[in-house]
Amino acid sequence: MSNIFQQVFLPSSKGLITSAPSSLLPDGAFSSAINVRFGDGYVEKVKAFDFLSQFPDKIISINLYKISSSQPLNMIHTTSGLYNYTEEETAHVNLIQDTSYKLQPLSFIDSGTFFDKYYFCSLGKDIMSWDGESRFCKKVDGLYAPTMTWTPSHTYKKGDIIKPKTYSGYIYKCTREGVSSGTEPKWAKDLSTENTDGGCLWVGTGSLEVEGNSAQNVQAQTMESYKGFLFLGNTTEDGELHPYRLRWSQYQNPNLWHNNDDGSGLSGYVDIDDSYGRIILIRKLNDILVVYKEDSIIAISYTGGDSVFSKELITTRAGAISPKAIIQLPHTHVFVGKDNIYQFDGNTVVPIGDAIKDWFFQSLNPSAGNNVIGYFDEDSQDIIFAFDSTQPIDTAKGSGKNRDRAITYNLTTKTWSTREMYVTGIGQMSQTKDRIINEVNVPMNSMTSEIIDSALYLKNKTVTVCGDESGKLYRVSGYTDSRGDYDGYVITKTHHMEDPGHIKRLCRIQFHIESAGNFPLYVSVGTGWNAESKMQWTRDLEMELRNPTPWYSHHVAPFIDVDLSARYFQLRFGTKKNAQPFRVLGYTLYYQRRGEE
Repeated sequence: MSNIFQQVFLPSSKGLITSAPSSLLPDGAFSSAINVRFGDGYVEKVKAFDFLSQFPDKIISINLYKISSSQPLNMIHTTSGLYNYTEEETAHVNLIQDTSYKLQPLSFIDSGTFFDKYYFCSLGKDIMSWDGESRFCKKVDGLYAPTMTWTPSHTYKKGDIIKPKTYSGYIYKCTREGVSSGTEPKWAKDLSTENTDGGCLWVGTGSLEVEGNSAQNVQAQTMESYKGFLFLGNTTEDGELHPYRLRWSQYQNPNLWHNNDDGSGLSGYVDIDDSYGRIILIRKLNDILVVYKEDSIIAISYTGGDSVFSKELITTRAGAISPKAIIQLPHTHVFVGKDNIYQFDGNTVVPIGDAIKDWFFQSLNPSAGNNVIGYFDEDSQDIIFAFDSTQPIDTAKGSGKNRDRAITYNLTTKTWSTREMYVTGIGQMSQTKDRIINEVNVPMNSMTSEIIDSALYLKNKTVTVCGDESGKLYRVSGYTDSRGDYDGYVITKTHHMEDPGHIKRLCRIQFHIESAGNFPLYVSVGTGWNAESKMQWTRDLEMELRNPTPWYSHHVAPFIDVDLSARYFQLRFGTKKNAQPFRVLGYTLYYQRRGEE
């Protein structure tokens, strides 16, 4: 052949871009990507799901209990229990003694290690803790709506609860805020009678024979420790929902939630009602506590003094779509808002999802925004947001809408991609044993020295794990999926070889492969006669890959010869089965201009 031209295309750091037509994408960008990730100058198939263990019911949340004196413990929350999971155990022991403890399928569990104990909460359920040794979790002692002793000439807020100076077993709730009188009123024991007290009104809430009666128990959707205080957000107190309330304990004492009779203690609360959105999540960031609401973001700072804390409205232009869709990184947060994906460094909220946001929100099940769940994989530097999509369900991998799709963002390359998930919970696990060779879920012909020497398979290594609706726990590792074969492929931008008006004859496609195995790379070519025309795709062409064949070495890079004429071309390539990983560094198109043969 004469007059053969060639163009080399490298993935570079563009990744998936769905915000523009494929003909307008920059070089190195892709118009579609599923079950792949973009590294620094390559695209590769993502790791698959390796079955670990079976739990009694749906897995809701997976967290680490980071004890200061030992390796982290693996905490698995299901709809009916909590389990400290180790890979050696043959039976799972429920740490929740109450057999009536049941969570709704879409419940959010917030948890963390505070004061060397593992705390967890869910709206509508008692706040509980575990010390890492006891047979069962315990309901947090003293976590009750505060019962302050009445004080003259004191400013009270609506919802405050007091007991009279001469306590007779009855407590009273403030129904109109104001300043109390200089003289204590005569308290009515008739619960229907309002008690006038200066500018305040009080109503009896019943008998409290023992302070901390369960009738006064406080529940919360979210919790976090900050500056030695335990904070609760979106609380239920005395059966009354307070979606804007942020409450904190006494300093260094998560069992005391009201101040001492002399006014000391530093506990308190504030209702963040600057906007209508309820509190979604509270998380530390650098030196502040961030309050995410549905429609705004507020920063809480420690000030000391009588007020203890101050608040600052950061923005009303962005809130969080789901409590699960906020990812905490060392110096920044990444979260899904109502119209984009954002990054927040404590001062500025910056959108980072422009490349894929339209596709994401069109693909998101409109009734399941609150079900988006986020996670950060430290090894790959990938941020993962799994969601319920509008796509058909693969019933072999899941039923119903259980976060079947995900968008992923690589922090290093700042590229987006998508993948299948079918998970109900995702998090980190500390491996409790070393793996032997037949437990490593990587095909032998892909067992490179990098994999063999990797700490990925060592005891105490932290790895990503997922759970599903049937209670199965999976480790994200290797390229053999316990749930069955899985595709991994990309569709390139539309290529016109910088000559859109000329008809080209595509002759050969050569792939630059860093590593492969003895299996086919499936390649399909799309052809079009103008930028807006629908591509006509060839059948899948099989290009056999043979063990590592680096394109920069003396080996001949794998190629396919074709004979296709058009003005515009696209490539679709990937693998379809288990044990078929690939890493493509780029590809070269060989072509002729028609009339110049």
